[in-house]
Amino acid sequence: DEELELCPPLLLLGSDDMLAGRGLAQLIWLLNSGLPVKVLLMSALDFGLVGAPTNNPRAGTGLLALAQRNAYVAQTSIADATHFGNSVLEALSFRGPALIQVYAPSPARDGFATREVLEQARVAVAARVLPLFRYDPRAGGVFGTRISLEGNPEDTDDMPTPIDWASGQGRFASLLDSTALAEVAERCADN
Repeated sequence: DEELELCPPLLLLGSDDMLAGRGLAQLIWLLNSGLPVKVLLMSALDFGLVGAPTNNPRAGTGLLALAQRNAYVAQTSIADATHFGNSVLEALSFRGPALIQVYAPSPARDGFATREVLEQARVAVAARVLPLFRYDPRAGGVFGTRISLEGNPEDTDDMPTPIDWASGQGRFASLLDSTALAEVAERCADN
């Protein structure tokens, strides 16, 4: 305990491809290590829909980290400076390992204009493609009561849908043509 008090946190910054794709086993080990390692994971929200296997673990990195139960975990976005800032501060104050998954869209990779970066990030949160949450193992109660969903927008009749978010990104254009959308609507109607 005395040695850990003297040890400053180590900040590890990387992409979801590097840390949650190829390095997933090492990331899980870090989150269970008890060491003061803080991981800032820049997320692309890849979901395995375009050019990647459909069982891509990067799609649920925040949830995988929650399953470890001993690390501080936050899923946040550059669109919400308050949630992002509070998540970083809480992670740094946590004595053990922490993971902060940040959605930071890339215009070049995702296919939209640079001026739309914050709007794309905001729509992802509003459409619940990336719900904001924080998990602090120091909080009282049982596992579920330690998860905070504070910061997510209220549900409204005119809130965007995941399709609204995806349609703003060129990378999903081939999946969102009128034929593909008609097939999705038909499958949804059957269910």
